[in-house]
Amino acid sequence: MILEVLCKDKGYSMTLCIHSKLDKYVAGCLPFNTKARFWKEELYFETPITIMELKGLKGVSVIDYGKLYYWPPGRALCIFYGLSEPYTTVYEVGYLVSNPHYSLVFEDGDELVVQQHKLDETYSDIASILQNLGFTVTTPLQDGIRVIAACKFIDNVYLSVNIYREDYGIHIESNPILKYDRLYPTLKTLRRVKKTLRNKYRFARLDLNEDDYTVVTAIADNINELSKAIREVEEAYTETLNLLELE
Repeated sequence: MILEVLCKDKGYSMTLCIHSKLDKYVAGCLPFNTKARFWKEELYFETPITIMELKGLKGVSVIDYGKLYYWPPGRALCIFYGLSEPYTTVYEVGYLVSNPHYSLVFEDGDELVVQQHKLDETYSDIASILQNLGFTVTTPLQDGIRVIAACKFIDNVYLSVNIYREDYGIHIESNPILKYDRLYPTLKTLRRVKKTLRNKYRFARLDLNEDDYTVVTAIADNINELSKAIREVEEAYTETLNLLELE
């Protein structure tokens, strides 16, 4: 089941995929209201969901980036977007479809609505291409507009992409890799990575997003180029992690 975590006041939402074996605990609770809470580099929110069979889930004290976790003491769903680890044991219950750093559009105390997500059929052609490439596809809100957010795990490495269709082309952007600090050692390293990718890929390149995070982006001039461009983003993203020794 795919959930949408919506902040109506901000016009933003995130999408999460809950493992199907847990649907029976979640479906009857939807929709529900809650509040955003932050602790270190973690967004969590309390839920009315009680998962009775914790023994069948993986309890961890060290999280995997991109996974979704349940914290029993607060019946909370937890999203980790940085280096911080859980306060006490959490249980893996799914994964994030929209990239974890979109947690930062919310603020502590924001009113949230958690509901079942429905794909915007306006993007059915792009969604079909992504699904054929093994992605889970959703259409969360970004500044009041539906966009495509999709994810997959590549050899256990999490990748989320946002896709923006314009009249003049299709822009693809990966989840953030690291914050760009404009210091010489960082610039030197990133220029080396940019050169490597530029010499290897037609579509994919190392880039910055609007919040100064390093990302991999690509441009497809039309829908016919999209599949190839996305495959290049997959390859370039994992290669960048290896070059930066982050994986």
